Amino acid sequence: MRGKVKLFKASAGSGKTHNLTKEYLRLLYFDDFAYRHILAVTFTNKATEEMKKRIIEELHKLSAKDPRSRKILINILHDYSSFNISTIDRFFQQTMRAFAREIGKNSSYNVELDSDMVLLRATDQMMQELDKEENQGLLEWLLDLSYESIEKGENWDTRKGINSLVKKLYKEAYKLAKKEVGESLTNRNSLVEYRDMLKVIISDFEDKLRLYGREGVSILKESGINAEDFSGGQNSWAKKFGKLAGDDTLPPTSTFQKMYDSPENWISKDNLKKNPHLAALVQIACNNGLQDLMLKIVEMEDGRVNYQTATAIYSNIYSLGILADIEKFVNEYSKENGLVLLSETTELLNRIIDGSDTPFIYEKIGSRLDHFMLDEFQDTSVLQWQNFKPLIANSLASGNDNLIVGDVKQSIYRWRASDWEILSNSIYDDFDLERIEEKELNDNWRSCTNIVNFNNEFFPVAAKKCDYVIHGDKDSSEMLLTVSELYKEVFQTIPKERDVKPGYLELKFFPKKGDDEENWKVSALARISNTIDALTARGRKLRDIAILVRTNDEGALVAEELISKGYKVISGESLFLKSSQSVATIVSMLRYYNWPDDSINNTIAEFEGITLETNSKISRLPLYEMCEEIAGMLSESVRKSESVYIMSFLDIVLDFVKTRRADVSSFLSWWDEKGSKASVAAPEGQDAIRIMTIHKSKGLGIKSVIVPFFKCDFKNISGEIMWCKPSIEPFNAMTLVPVKYRSDLAKTIFALEYEEEYTRNIVDNLNLAYVAFTRAREELFIFAPEYSGKTISSVSDILFEIFSPSLNENKEHITGEIKIDAEEETSFAGEIQIPPFRSYDAFERLKLSLKAGDFFEEEKSSRNKGIIIHNILSRIYSETDIHDSVKEAVSLGELPADEENEIIITLTRLISSVSHRNWFSKKVGVYNELEIIEPGGNVRRPDRVLIGGECMVIDFKTGKLRPNSHVNQIKSYTSLLVQMGFENVKGFLWYLEDNEVVEVK
Repeated sequence: MRGKVKLFKASAGSGKTHNLTKEYLRLLYFDDFAYRHILAVTFTNKATEEMKKRIIEELHKLSAKDPRSRKILINILHDYSSFNISTIDRFFQQTMRAFAREIGKNSSYNVELDSDMVLLRATDQMMQELDKEENQGLLEWLLDLSYESIEKGENWDTRKGINSLVKKLYKEAYKLAKKEVGESLTNRNSLVEYRDMLKVIISDFEDKLRLYGREGVSILKESGINAEDFSGGQNSWAKKFGKLAGDDTLPPTSTFQKMYDSPENWISKDNLKKNPHLAALVQIACNNGLQDLMLKIVEMEDGRVNYQTATAIYSNIYSLGILADIEKFVNEYSKENGLVLLSETTELLNRIIDGSDTPFIYEKIGSRLDHFMLDEFQDTSVLQWQNFKPLIANSLASGNDNLIVGDVKQSIYRWRASDWEILSNSIYDDFDLERIEEKELNDNWRSCTNIVNFNNEFFPVAAKKCDYVIHGDKDSSEMLLTVSELYKEVFQTIPKERDVKPGYLELKFFPKKGDDEENWKVSALARISNTIDALTARGRKLRDIAILVRTNDEGALVAEELISKGYKVISGESLFLKSSQSVATIVSMLRYYNWPDDSINNTIAEFEGITLETNSKISRLPLYEMCEEIAGMLSESVRKSESVYIMSFLDIVLDFVKTRRADVSSFLSWWDEKGSKASVAAPEGQDAIRIMTIHKSKGLGIKSVIVPFFKCDFKNISGEIMWCKPSIEPFNAMTLVPVKYRSDLAKTIFALEYEEEYTRNIVDNLNLAYVAFTRAREELFIFAPEYSGKTISSVSDILFEIFSPSLNENKEHITGEIKIDAEEETSFAGEIQIPPFRSYDAFERLKLSLKAGDFFEEEKSSRNKGIIIHNILSRIYSETDIHDSVKEAVSLGELPADEENEIIITLTRLISSVSHRNWFSKKVGVYNELEIIEPGGNVRRPDRVLIGGECMVIDFKTGKLRPNSHVNQIKSYTSLLVQMGFENVKGFLWYLEDNEVVEVK
């Protein structure tokens, strides 16, 4: 039997989780313990829990009639840790811990989620150590960068720019590039030569243009003619000479290029009428070489590709030169703090798996995996796939089936290194086609008819228009990649067995006013509340309405508007800790305590009513207690209204204290860099409107969806880094180079790579639209700007172009009616009132509970007394140890200090009384509390074992009672020692209260 890769291409709302559950259950019935050998991987904890829940629920239903199902269910519940459904990060972490030694990590390492913070720390550490001899080359490199920045009129302190660029460079693409090229990628010696070569190309081109510009200005002046005298007047093409002389490097306009061989058109007829002498002046200019100069400027364009290529590469060359240093400091920081960055887990694991024998991997992780089920496969990165591929290949070779589920149309995380081309292309290259069993899931189980029909009408046409935007009139055979191909399975049907309502769709377009491209959003924002009122008037609950936005800033804008109008809202932005008055006050006070001499901090302290006395008391507290004390000083009304913010902030402080340096200065630095972005976790089930980004809405089905600022601009160029392979001299001296993604790459040797990236950017935007438009179950509202009719530059332009023929006089396209059925009451608990925050004195809240008080009071049990005596005797090997053991009992809180002398006297008397038995002699081997493991695995622990000429077992007893169990206990000890090979074993019970020794025979 040959294993298959079942490839499910699951469009939105097509019952993906149902199919995953069905396939998992099919594999479960191969074996009662098959769940131990199936790994199902998703990308979020929520998806993991959902899948586990579905499988358990289905098994529970089946178990009512099927004994086999009941047995499997019981096996899973009793062995839940082997129920392998997890996130991809968790699986990689579990695997990597098994290989901790191989990658040079301590097995108890902590996972650091905040890679940006570590990169920032590494950059700061690098800057602080520039004076070290081994960093001399790095220092010179950075000085060169600073000098260049000064020459350009930029800030000499390049740290901020370096931090920003390093964050973009230090991603999976860099790790793949480094894997392909090796250490030569960041070798500074090679980069110096390469940099100098680029500088020559750039400076030669710019110097020539500047020289030609100055020559042109000089010729015009000598000829007695002004640039404004030429055709075009104030916008004359002849003004190009002045611009070139002033460091302009833009290419000449098409008018300039036409003019150099037609001097008769240099002056307009109107100007000649006004000033007939201009014709003679033009002739003088020509004689002085102006026409020849124009030809030289036009011919300079032959070298523009090389110039722009050099400029594109040069802008990142300095950052590339310090990446190796940053990586070194990141590794040092991680090692010092026992960290592994979550972002580097995939790369580290890739080094292990690459070329390894798969059974060896299973041997290390302690389990064998026969079947793999990968969900949301379109969001898988190249390195992640390289890690999974050999495991799946091994599974197929063993005759086992595997499942991969994904949808290219829902790939919206490419900025996080996901690569939808693995699903669309690579997987077919990685496995034999006969091993791949493909299935399209095109039934829509989520949305109402009008919404499904709208998406069926829009997306196929939109995909074709995207192809036109990218490729123009090219034949499809000339296109490397077409959006239409990716969207060929977008059409969905509604299953016959589904009882579905018509639903409601509303498109509304707003006109742009003036030069401001974004002013239409004002009208769209005002429309949101009217839409919500229309829905709630017909019975829609607030919790069933979601507003989807593109960015967090748009979400904050909507939240502010709705909150001001009295709507209940849940959004990440409305729950930001930094937006809380109480948190802002606590942070301000921390700044004061950290630097009380600062005038601004003093003003804040005075405003908050903090006196020197208060300052002295609080400033001595540890960080967490300091924050809590400050929170307790806030007004009662603030502590009541913002209790949840205060407690969330204190949770963050506590987490910080656990993993980082717990001083105020370090916390404030971290807060400014990262912590201030934290928010209160949005509660589930609250009756409030949800505001979220399209990215966060992925996977959800929501009854009513409003998309208020729909645009998805193709020109929204992010400045992300592209790694390109120069193919021509002299640029191919480097195998790979990083360049920023921007439109002028189209005029470099990387034009093809730019077109591919531009295509991916357009696909990303169309995918965002697809995810947004397929969330709605019953009502979908889309607000967008009108299309000017010029160049298509966004998905909203395409939307307008497709539906403009059907728009009414209000620029609306409406299908269906808003009809909301009476809803059954759900188990909605309502709002939970959070009590006001209370702070208690840190020194009074928690006191050490000492056991000493219990031990020697008459009313306390003899058992407690026995415990303390046993503890003290367990530390006494000879009579000289009595004082130290009793003192330790006092220091541990086991014994009151005023009892110390009495106990020393008592124990000295007792031990002296048995001196003739040599129980506390240094001449024999003494083993206190010796653990003896019995054949069955039970552990026995006699109080004292002496091994010398003969073997003795002594057990101390403190009570009055002498039950037979004491004798039996000693007999069991002596029996065990005899079984261990000791001869002449004797056993003794020593009743300390009566100082009587009983030998047990």
